[in-house]
Amino acid sequence: MATPNQVTGYDPESLQILQMDTAQTKTPLPTEEEYLRDMLHVWRGRQNAAVASRDARAPAAKQQAVSRPQQTQGKNAPSVASQRTKQLQWWLKNTPRVEKDDIIMVLKPRETLDLKATFGPGQPGAAVRSILGADAMDAAKRLLRDIKLPVGGHQLTFRGHPKLSGEFCRGVVHVSQDETSETVKSKLSAEPNVMSVHKLGHTPVAVITFAGTKVPRTVIYNCERLPVRLYKKTVPACPLCGTVGHRADTCPRPQPGRCTSCGVQQQIGELRRQNQILARKILELEAKQVGSSEPVQEAEAEDGDDGSSVTSRLTSVSRQDVDTVVGPASITRSIGRIESLERKTEQLEASVAALPTQIMSAVREFFQDMFTAAITQALPEIVAQVSNSVLKAVRPWVIAQIKNTTQSDSPQVKRKPASRQAAEEGFSGPAPGPDRSSAP
Repeated sequence: MATPNQVTGYDPESLQILQMDTAQTKTPLPTEEEYLRDMLHVWRGRQNAAVASRDARAPAAKQQAVSRPQQTQGKNAPSVASQRTKQLQWWLKNTPRVEKDDIIMVLKPRETLDLKATFGPGQPGAAVRSILGADAMDAAKRLLRDIKLPVGGHQLTFRGHPKLSGEFCRGVVHVSQDETSETVKSKLSAEPNVMSVHKLGHTPVAVITFAGTKVPRTVIYNCERLPVRLYKKTVPACPLCGTVGHRADTCPRPQPGRCTSCGVQQQIGELRRQNQILARKILELEAKQVGSSEPVQEAEAEDGDDGSSVTSRLTSVSRQDVDTVVGPASITRSIGRIESLERKTEQLEASVAALPTQIMSAVREFFQDMFTAAITQALPEIVAQVSNSVLKAVRPWVIAQIKNTTQSDSPQVKRKPASRQAAEEGFSGPAPGPDRSSAP
């Protein structure tokens, strides 16, 4: 028999029933990386098992394909893809299909109500049958107006309208805003396959129902050919209850405190209310037991705070007063819970407030490192390209300057002094030139 400090269990690795001592030191919880590693190990095991099972089935499938009669390989034999498509097609056999000659009437309540809460099982059909006759056309005509259905001892007003059945399609056109459904249909009289026209409120959009399954590309409206777009029905979503199928103005189960995106606002409001009630009860109990003559101040949390003001007021109460009251353990636990709630709220607010800064710093460091690495890697290539560009631009100018310098005249020789020139002429004779001694 196992001791109180031991538990007995089955170990799948050793395939044995073992006993474990629970009085040992608690092992630390696994980290997120260990969790991910275990999940990856399980996923790989499943993938390997799937591959092994597929490889095991491959020989049997191949043998079955070989043993198939050769007569199915004729021209009219169905292909494997078509057979698989037929196998994937599924239709609920018990659901009755709406035929072309069936008459469908839709009943809508005139007032906002929850149909599931108002009607029980079988009550809507019994209420409608009580006011209808045996003839289908007679019943349809009766439902085309406001009718009152007996439900739970009182009468509820419903409005009926017919719904098309059979093969039909819808298209959307843009018309004048002051038109009505009747005027739009009268101006579409040249179109033979138009079954009905419904203008969407005060918008310039009209929905046209055509007979058949193909929407025409254009229609003639008021001697003008308008393009027709395919009608796509939109499903309204209610932000008050978080469901689809109705708008907010006709919501049967409104929840004003619900957040439209996550629905957490109502839970936070409920926690605030519970914190206020708990803090008020603790303060009242302390005041009664201590016998304080001062009036008890109600601790109310502001709307923008998650209970920080309540906790700050509770912590201001002295510990010696808490020890003298009846049931100090319960009060201490309550205060501890509120303090832990305050700490968690402060930590959450701090982490959320620091999140944008952390994101910006991480993005900045990432782009800075990437830019520095790219510049360092591309710097030699940039220097080489710039040097080549400068040399290509300067070389023609230098060549032109050199050519101009070599082709220019030699510098003018300085005039020699008269004494030096006479001495040179004495040694070499007078310089050749015109004879100026004989005057005419």
